[in-house]
Amino acid sequence: MLHPQLLRHGLHLWVSKPVAHFSSDLLAGHPDVFRKIDLLFLYQQMLRLRSQIAANKSRVLNAYEEGMLTENLVQQTWCPNPVYFSRSRGYIPYDTAASISAQWYQFVLSNFSDRYPNVAFAEATCTPIRRALQFLIIALNRHSAISAWVENFELIFGMDQQPTAVYVSLEPPTWRSDNVQIVQYFGFGHNTSVLAMASAVLDGYVRPSACDIDDPEWVVPNTFYAQGAMFGSDASFTTAHVRRVVDQTRKLGGVESPRPVCIIGQVYARQGHIRTTSGGAYANHILGQFYDAVHGADSRRAFRPQMSIIKGIAAIATFII
Repeated sequence: MLHPQLLRHGLHLWVSKPVAHFSSDLLAGHPDVFRKIDLLFLYQQMLRLRSQIAANKSRVLNAYEEGMLTENLVQQTWCPNPVYFSRSRGYIPYDTAASISAQWYQFVLSNFSDRYPNVAFAEATCTPIRRALQFLIIALNRHSAISAWVENFELIFGMDQQPTAVYVSLEPPTWRSDNVQIVQYFGFGHNTSVLAMASAVLDGYVRPSACDIDDPEWVVPNTFYAQGAMFGSDASFTTAHVRRVVDQTRKLGGVESPRPVCIIGQVYARQGHIRTTSGGAYANHILGQFYDAVHGADSRRAFRPQMSIIKGIAAIATFII
């Protein structure tokens, strides 16, 4: 099974060919082995394979490897690399994007007024939604190609029937599949920066967690973190699906937060997901080498980029109480 957006970087297999083999007594003797063994010890054992995993030509590179990020050692955070996100790659500075977004914003706002007559867009109570719409349109204009993939804007409503987010659906990629059996389906929401969102949409997938692959303390991650909701089938991705995902992500993001936009999409898993009760990041990373979907002890989920499709982008309104 091939992911179409990955083809531009060469042939990426959904199930990579084995790149290394090792044996461990930890993996023997338990019918439910990964829920019973010491994951930290397994992680330490798999560090022996770190270089082989990193050298796998069919894996998806993380943003740090691609030069998209720089590391702030003082704050211990990743920052967008301005050299990468430049005009030469089609990225547009904020001031320019804002200046060309005004007409699009007014058009969508007028359309919303017709489609949602019960929402008083002119009232002060709707200022956060108007701000979210404006923010989202500027974000979409941060790269010259993204606006061409926009399908539709809509409001997402909370349980109280008040609008909580603005969502834009994007034209989904075309799938080519073989006889790989899909067992579970998920919707995911990945809060991130505007430039990271733009690069993900251009690539067609969210890259794995950023990591310096030369750091001897880490097995190279092959999953990205997100909030998620499990769905029963591969039915069409509807507003109800988006609402469930937004409900999961809204407390962790919003247009006033450091990760102001939310990438929303669908994930496919070839086996039932596994849930960890402890272990943190290293447990999620090591289980991601074996499972397509991992439910972490902190309620975050880890998914493989190759098993995901981006469906749209949400800007979650920030309401000050």
